Amino acid sequence: MMEEVGFRVVFAQHFDRPTPLHGENGVKNWIEMFAGSLFNSLTNETKNLIFTNVENNLKNVIYKNGIWFADYKRIRVIGIKE
Repeated sequence: MMEEVGFRVVFAQHFDRPTPLHGENGVKNWIEMFAGSLFNSLTNETKNLIFTNVENNLKNVIYKNGIWFADYKRIRVIGIKE
């Protein structure tokens, strides 16, 4: 895409960027922030059940030393305008 608008890509790097989600409710807060509107039609009881199931399914994957982590990825690109 950069080359299509006149840049020459001289460097591209893709890497993991685990990001801490603060507090015990880190995953729940993240879901509320980025997808909360998807749950607007549900009761609080149903929503909390879903969030608990998500936490249970992800705990072994993104919960380390008492901290939840979002498993973000980062792409870093350097281009020169020609």
